[in-house]
Amino acid sequence: MIASVPDWAQLADFPPSAVITHAGTNAGKYEPKFHIGFQADKQEIQAWLLASPGIEGVIPEVRENKINGIEYLEYDVLSEENRNIAVVGLSPSREEVFIRPGDNSQREPRQFRDTDNLD
Repeated sequence: MIASVPDWAQLADFPPSAVITHAGTNAGKYEPKFHIGFQADKQEIQAWLLASPGIEGVIPEVRENKINGIEYLEYDVLSEENRNIAVVGLSPSREEVFIRPGDNSQREPRQFRDTDNLD
């Protein structure tokens, strides 16, 4: 299951220092839905984000976690049909990542960040 997450969510392979912190499944309407979290070095996570085609150029949004109240930086992974297929979240410390299924809702075409000016 864990090995298939990067392909399913259109992400790069996990960073070399990644330590899986949690993984699980939920029964979906048409297929199982799984989620995973990992911790890694900040620089490796930054490189991983930049190497992940599913979030290439995507402008992340700050969203509050409804369970713990912590604000995460979240990237929506969209299919070619602009459906939200996954969400990649980055903790405030930038050392923990979570990946979960998206809600499959139709979205506006992506808004891209300027990758030449990442400051």
